[in-house]
Amino acid sequence: MEDLSHISDKELRERLMEKEELVALALHVGGIGMWDWHLDPQSENPLSGVVHWDKQMHELFGTTPATWGGTFKAFEDCLIPEDRSAVRDAVSASIGADAPYDYSFHLTNGKYIRGKGRVFRDADGRAVRMVGVCVEDKIQTLKP
Repeated sequence: MEDLSHISDKELRERLMEKEELVALALHVGGIGMWDWHLDPQSENPLSGVVHWDKQMHELFGTTPATWGGTFKAFEDCLIPEDRSAVRDAVSASIGADAPYDYSFHLTNGKYIRGKGRVFRDADGRAVRMVGVCVEDKIQTLKP
């Protein structure tokens, strides 16, 4: 790891901004959407909390920040009804078993999406966050 102790705060901010721009460009070019879900460990519903999507997620799902609710339920509403239960089960299993999330599903807009993510826990072992990505499987999307 590079020693950054000799670099000014201004230069550190500039380097960080440059890295963030590179990551955003790579995600956009790759058609990859990124999500960040802040779970509510106090809730009895393990699928509660606020979900943040980047611009590419909205493009994949056909939503906008103004029209999308920012919850697991809002995400689930973008899925075809036949896939909702299986996706809910896969996410719940990932949270419960502290296992990576890796699941594919169909959207109501006709796209076939693969989602991957991981769970983060607090010092007490409670799931407090999931972060991941989604990408369209264009071959599956095009299948009749």
